Amino acid sequence: MDYGEGSADNAAWPKPLPWFANNSDFPNIIDGLRQVGFAEDDVENIMGLNWYRFIDTAIQPTNHLYR
Repeated sequence: MDYGEGSADNAAWPKPLPWFANNSDFPNIIDGLRQVGFAEDDVENIMGLNWYRFIDTAIQPTNHLYR
């Protein structure tokens, strides 16, 4: 059986990080990237533009499904 992050003795989700308890803490990641010297363009790419660009270029509708 796969216990993911846990084990047979501890089959639970890991405890939340103190600086990232839920999705409202995403600004903490942004702030941390800036604090360690990431350029603003890199922060934007890490925080979602890379995924946006991938989805926009790699996932295209197939015309034959819409005839």
